[in-house]
Amino acid sequence: MNVNLFEIALIALFTLGIFFIWLGGANIFRSKRQLRKSKDYTIIRRKFDERLQQLFDQEESSFIKLQWRKWNTWSEIGKGQAISLFTLLLQSMILGFLSVALSWLFTSSFWVMMMGGTIGIVLPFLLLKAQYLRVTYQARRFGLLPYIDLYKNSYIAANQNVITAFHVSERDCPKEMQPVLDWLLRRLHDGSPQKDGLREFAVILHSEWAEVFVNYCISGLEGEAENIVRSLSQLQIEMHGMRDEEEEREMITRAAFFANFVIIGLTLVGIFFISLLLPQIKRFFVEQNEGHVMLTFALWTWVATIIYSYFRLKGGDN
Repeated sequence: MNVNLFEIALIALFTLGIFFIWLGGANIFRSKRQLRKSKDYTIIRRKFDERLQQLFDQEESSFIKLQWRKWNTWSEIGKGQAISLFTLLLQSMILGFLSVALSWLFTSSFWVMMMGGTIGIVLPFLLLKAQYLRVTYQARRFGLLPYIDLYKNSYIAANQNVITAFHVSERDCPKEMQPVLDWLLRRLHDGSPQKDGLREFAVILHSEWAEVFVNYCISGLEGEAENIVRSLSQLQIEMHGMRDEEEEREMITRAAFFANFVIIGLTLVGIFFISLLLPQIKRFFVEQNEGHVMLTFALWTWVATIIYSYFRLKGGDN
């Protein structure tokens, strides 16, 4: 299959057209919603999501229930709203189809098309998790330390009541911490054990300091410690002392993440110059199906590598 400049231009125009259609449609839909001043789902989306939630609630498998709850937590923290599986599944089908179509335009390899389709199908869920990781990273990196100081003062103002102190702290909560705190306040009053909610709070922040903070709160909640102010003050001192070490570790992780782009860039530049120097290599990549397979496989591999590296950068192993 030969791919000339005209075909590439057609593909680029088709992709650009799809983007503008999506952008225009999304803005028109958003404008109509703003005119209605309503955030309700459409009837189809609402009924679909309600039915799916009933199926998940009735499912005996603990894994399925856990996955549903995890997706919902990602959406509530990352997007500030409950999950819409209708939207996610629709996006998943569209992106899966486009990824397979893109792979088919350049190569007829079944395995490359499967790889591209798989990435397209899971991409909406990965993007949802990326939003969640971005929010929790900001909360952990910039909001946790000032929030502990705020909570300590709120704990004193709330007459040493652990749960009430979280509500008192809501008004002056650092903006980086606000989405996670909003989730926690809902979690503490959903009828499940409050200790479990506090432990999930530490898991979401993915920080040893958050675990220590939660342990102090649980001690105060269970009455094991009459006053946790001194413990919280000691925790703040330790966090200040370890800040430089954490920043150095984060710098190394960020450097490793951006090294992926350097490697990909060098690879692309290398392919370009080798193709200029060796015409037969250029013909291999442009005119032969084996060359198309290699390039398309490399593209999807790079996409998967960048996604994985991003999750590792933001602490995404939960």
